[in-house]
Amino acid sequence: YGGGGATGGYPATTQPGSGNTSRSCESTQATISRLQSSGGICGGVSCTVLSGCNYQQYASIINTEARAVGVDPRMIIVTMCKESRAISTAQGQNPNGSFDCGLMQINQAGVCDATILNPTENIRRGVALMRQKINASNQVYQNIPAETGAFSSYNCCANGTVPNSPSADCTTASGFPYAIPKWACPINPGEGTYNMCVVKNYACELSACMRQLQ
Repeated sequence: YGGGGATGGYPATTQPGSGNTSRSCESTQATISRLQSSGGICGGVSCTVLSGCNYQQYASIINTEARAVGVDPRMIIVTMCKESRAISTAQGQNPNGSFDCGLMQINQAGVCDATILNPTENIRRGVALMRQKINASNQVYQNIPAETGAFSSYNCCANGTVPNSPSADCTTASGFPYAIPKWACPINPGEGTYNMCVVKNYACELSACMRQLQ
């Protein structure tokens, strides 16, 4: 699997933000217990990335671009803070040689240039990408925030996995109370440090941050 800025699907190596951090999986029983609680799969997750993130300087651009395509501006704010801490020059190179660039960590084959690092252009591309992820991740699951599907897709995946698709491992037949997406399932999360459990942490934290902005 693998997380990573925007479309890259790999962890950045020099990215100053916190879009990717190593996180181990919960046990299957712990996940089932979380699903059965009032907070659901993201219950108890706190938001840390808004602290020290000076997104306000880009508020006008975010509002204009997001509202033009029907995206909640808060989704862009929290993603920006997670990906780059609102540092317009943030950039990192991935193991596949591509680069994640700027505020929204937009992935491209070549090095980050002035065009992609321009805040307006970078936010515009990030908003367009988020709109695509929302459209592709429109399946809603019980007791799981709807926006988490788009967040999980923004962070994933290099191998074509659709993280918001129903999990084939975490099902009612295997003891789960209801169907959940791949990103929420601790069973067979993928190889390596940047697996579905990291995607889950990413998606749940951004949902918590959205609530904080309400």
